[in-house]
Amino acid sequence: MNTNYRWIVLSLLFVLSGAIAIWLNSGYGPMSSQGYQYALALVSACNRHDQARVERIVVQLRSEALPKQDYRVLLDIARVALSGDWERANSNGRELLKAQIRPADSN
Repeated sequence: MNTNYRWIVLSLLFVLSGAIAIWLNSGYGPMSSQGYQYALALVSACNRHDQARVERIVVQLRSEALPKQDYRVLLDIARVALSGDWERANSNGRELLKAQIRPADSN
């Protein structure tokens, strides 16, 4: 096999394996209980297309001591809602809530 061809194949495999790793690790992780409560409120506001409520939630988020990841995810959803894309914000919020479901202990 030609050396140049081998490097191209190895490079493509490396890029492909990185893309698969990113894809497998995408999605929302666990949240704090306080972050979860904000997520519930945000999804409710998005369902109603309630811009004023989303704005109030953003103000509250900025004054809370939430974990960075919770804050970032919630603020991202709020930004989508405030841009007028209520369906996407609602979908993102529901995915976030779904990611919080953990299987019960089987003891």
